[in-house]
Amino acid sequence: MTGFGIGDVNDVKAFIEGTRSEFRTQNGKLNIDAIFAIIDKGDKLFKIEKNEEAIPCFKNAIKSLERLKNQNNRAGFENEFSDGYIASITIKLERCLFAAKRYEESIVCCDKVIQMNPEDLVGINGPKRGFLEHPAYFLAWVYKGNSLFELERYEESIVCCDKVIQMNPEDFVGWANKGECLDKLAKYPESISCYEKALEKDPNNETWQNSLDSVKAKLSNDFSSKTGFGLIEKNEPSEPITILKVRLAKGEITLEEYKKIKECLDE
Repeated sequence: MTGFGIGDVNDVKAFIEGTRSEFRTQNGKLNIDAIFAIIDKGDKLFKIEKNEEAIPCFKNAIKSLERLKNQNNRAGFENEFSDGYIASITIKLERCLFAAKRYEESIVCCDKVIQMNPEDLVGINGPKRGFLEHPAYFLAWVYKGNSLFELERYEESIVCCDKVIQMNPEDFVGWANKGECLDKLAKYPESISCYEKALEKDPNNETWQNSLDSVKAKLSNDFSSKTGFGLIEKNEPSEPITILKVRLAKGEITLEEYKKIKECLDE
């Protein structure tokens, strides 16, 4: 499935630097330089695909950020961006877990971000897309869908894709990922529709065009095997029931044949 890389949230350090007062401890001393070092180490390990080594770096950074947040809360300091920091590093951790094929843990990370108040995530740089108001929150839905797909939990993955599409109907990733899930469920007409929408947004994407062609071929073969007819022609609609209606109208099949074939397709 389509996703984004860890670099999508790699501006968190610069962002924190710009608002260092948010992370003052009770005694007023700044205590984030060590966290920066851990995050940098995790980023470098991830880039050279040492995911298992990068995972504890981000876990330790998250624990430290949560501890500082709690200290500030007890001291009465403002923490309006704290969840944003934690969400960004949690997304980094999720990327490592996903790359390590630890999909269940990846989902836990995504759920942690999803359960945060999206309003608290404003200001953290996500993918370079101006329309994203809460990028960490958006990415959590994308990545959760990806992990569910890898676990073959396609119906649940579709729920995530629908959430991504709801947040931004113009985003091609949500449509393409949903198309891939529907393909796995053998819901070929619906899959075709999703891939076509994705290609409307990104018409030069060869991967999605190839996927669309593949699903159309599967639909044609499925129709042929279930009905005994030849393969679907290029100028025919992709919905099998519509094809039957057209062929009935042309007199190519009888009403009785139409009913029997429809029963077969409905099974």
